[in-house]
Amino acid sequence: MVKNKDIIDVIHEKDLEEFLTNTSLYEDFKKEKINCRYCEKTIYQHNICGIFINMGEIKFICNDESCYEKLISYHGGENID
Repeated sequence: MVKNKDIIDVIHEKDLEEFLTNTSLYEDFKKEKINCRYCEKTIYQHNICGIFINMGEIKFICNDESCYEKLISYHGGENID
């Protein structure tokens, strides 16, 4: 089975640090430099709702309901910026 390299299946919160380290994002995360794709809120471990890849870049979504809805619409085929 061939997997698309732009798909992240599931990341459990206990594996978040390893994921961030493997993608060279851990230092930015620790320094609070990662923001929600839609509302620009700072992403912390307690407010991550989703992670996805857009145009080759890893994007984070906070747990705000409107941001979650935009993520669902994005994965439903709509292009929401």
